[in-house]
Amino acid sequence: MRGRLGAIALLFGILLLCPTSGEADFCPGHTQPYIPYAREVVTATSGGAAVPFTASTYNVASKSPALATVIVEGGTLRAWSSGATPTTTVGQLINTNTFWVCGYDAIVAFRAIAVTTTTTMTVEYSR
Repeated sequence: MRGRLGAIALLFGILLLCPTSGEADFCPGHTQPYIPYAREVVTATSGGAAVPFTASTYNVASKSPALATVIVEGGTLRAWSSGATPTTTVGQLINTNTFWVCGYDAIVAFRAIAVTTTTTMTVEYSR
């Protein structure tokens, strides 16, 4: 019984040290828990115009995002968070299923284009 209680206490102690998803340090310098408040689906096409995030979605009720969590489905993207316009051959290659855009200025400036096929980005904004 004693050994079992010790193991439970050790497990509880380890769990206390693990960050929750709301407190993970995705964006350096952000010290508060992230609180999701808005979401959208953005579709990028190959050969079309580079698409931004939708300002009317993330600028709501005097809230501005510190983090955009992006889930990618359907293909590969090229993107810039500097305001530059990506093309199908120029820009940061995003071939992962999840990525994060940190900071309000980067979220406002973000643009993406699909490399070869229509690609969907499911975005959740957190403050």
